Amino acid sequence: MSELAASLRMRFQRRPALLLLVANVLAQSLSVLLAPVLTRLYSPAEFGVMGAVAALVMVFMPMTTGRLELAVARAPDEREAVDRLCLCLVVIVAMATLFGALTWWAVRQGQPAGLSVLGAWWYFVPLGLAFSGVYEVLAMEVSRRKLFEALSVSKLNQAVTGVGAQIALGLAGAGPVGLLLGFLLNQGAGIGKLARQLWRRGTQRTLPGVRQLAGIARRERRCMLLGSWSASLGIATRWSLPFVLAVWWDPVVGGYVFLAERLVGRPLLLVSTSLVPVFVSQVGQSLNGDRAGILPAFRRAVAGQAALAAAWAAAVTIAAPWVVAPVFGAAWAAAVPFIQAMAWVIAPTAALSAVSHILQLGERQGLDSVLSVVRAAATAAVVLIGHQQSLGAAPMLQILAAVHLVLGAVTFGIYLHAAIAMSRGARP
Repeated sequence: MSELAASLRMRFQRRPALLLLVANVLAQSLSVLLAPVLTRLYSPAEFGVMGAVAALVMVFMPMTTGRLELAVARAPDEREAVDRLCLCLVVIVAMATLFGALTWWAVRQGQPAGLSVLGAWWYFVPLGLAFSGVYEVLAMEVSRRKLFEALSVSKLNQAVTGVGAQIALGLAGAGPVGLLLGFLLNQGAGIGKLARQLWRRGTQRTLPGVRQLAGIARRERRCMLLGSWSASLGIATRWSLPFVLAVWWDPVVGGYVFLAERLVGRPLLLVSTSLVPVFVSQVGQSLNGDRAGILPAFRRAVAGQAALAAAWAAAVTIAAPWVVAPVFGAAWAAAVPFIQAMAWVIAPTAALSAVSHILQLGERQGLDSVLSVVRAAATAAVVLIGHQQSLGAAPMLQILAAVHLVLGAVTFGIYLHAAIAMSRGARP
C-alpha cells in the first residue's frame, strides 16, 4: 500500500496539473453530493442571499487584488516575491474596505434594487473579498514555488471545512449566516494551510518599507489600473447573461441558462482552474530564465483545454435531447435548445481560460483590456439587438455562440502572437 501511495505521489509531482485536477474534482464532488442536505437545511431565499454575496465577490475580486497576484507569479526571486505579496495584502485590505463601504451605502440607499436582498448581511461582501483575495494571492505564491501538493490539499480543506460548517450551522438553525460563515471558513481554511506551508519553507520574513511598496506600486500601476477592471468586466459579462435573459425574455429562460452553466461551464472550470496555476508558474519562471519554455507551455495548455472544451460542448449538444428530460424532469425538456446554444457560447472562452493570463504576464494590460471591452460590447450588442427585434431567446443565443466562436479565434491568434514574442524576449 505504501508503495502504491509513493508511486501515485511521484506521478502527481511530475504532472502537477493532474494533481490539481484530482483535488478540484474531489472538492467539487463533495459539494455536489452534499447539496441535497444543504437544500433541506436552508430555504431558497437564504440561498438567494448567499448567491448575491458570491456574485459580488466574484465580480469585484480582480479589482480587490489589483491583479497583483500575477506580479507575484513573475517575481525574479524570493525577496521580490515577498515584497509584491505584501503590496497585494495592503491593496486587498484597502479595496475590501472601500467595496464594503460602497455596499453598505448602496444597501442603505436601496439602489440598485437587486442589492436589497443583502439586507443585514452586507458586511459579508468585504469579508468575502478579503478572505478570497488573500487566498488567491497566497495560492499564486505557492504555485510560483511549485508547491502544488500543498495547493491541492488546501482545496480539499476548503471543501470539507466550508460544507461541514454550513451543515453544522444549518442544523443549529443559523439561517443565511450559516451559509455565509461557511463560505468565509472555506476561504480561511485554505489561507491557513498555504500560509503555514510558506512559513515552513523559510519564506523571507523581513517586511518591506513604505517606499519599497510605493516603488512596486508604481511599476505595477498598469496591472492595477487596467488589468483589474478589465478582468471584472469579463466576469460580469458572463455572469450577467442569466440575469438579463430572465428580465428581458422570461425568468424560465434564465433558469435554462443557469442549468447550461452547470452542465457545461462547471466541468470545464474544474479543468481550467487546475491548469492556470501550473501555466502561470511555468511562464513566470521562464520570464526570469530560459524563455524557450513559454511557447511549449502555451501550446500544451491550449491543446488540452481546447480539445476538452470542444469535445464536451459537442457531447452536450448531441446528448441534450436524450438526457435532459429523463434526468432533470419533463418540465426541463424545453431547455434543450438553450443548453445546446449556451454550450458554444461557453466553449470558446473555456478553451482559452488556462492561458487567459498570458497578456497580463507579458505586461500588455492595455491590449487585455481592449479584448475584454470588445467581448463585452459584442455580447451586449447581440443581446440588445435581439431584444429590440423581438428575437426569440434561443435564436439570439445561437447568434451569440457564432460571435463568440469568431472572438475566440481572434483571441487565440493574439495570445499565440504574445506567447511567441515572449519566448523570443520581445514585448508581446
